[in-house]
Amino acid sequence: MLQRFGQADSRILVSENREGALTGFVQLYPGVSTVGLNARWTLNDLFVLPECREKGTGRALMEAATQLAREHGVARLILMTQVENERAQRLYESLGWQRNTAFYGYLLDVK
Repeated sequence: MLQRFGQADSRILVSENREGALTGFVQLYPGVSTVGLNARWTLNDLFVLPECREKGTGRALMEAATQLAREHGVARLILMTQVENERAQRLYESLGWQRNTAFYGYLLDVK
């Protein structure tokens, strides 16, 4: 992750409370679709402090990420979430995100 920061290859949006303390963040990584020949960003991290959940913080961060993508001419945002993370899935779907049913995801640990 530090390598990507050094390359300015990541965008991070944060939320703060009235006192200026951080309450959450969303991190986006740019990419290119070789099939669609257009820009897409991967929403890699969405985190909201437990005490700030269900108060609109995650929704505001997701909406800000979408707006930033529009401003940069990004054609598509993509993300993955754990199968059991139903709270996040409800948020994403309420914002118009569509579950991908056309592809399987695979992982390979190489440690």
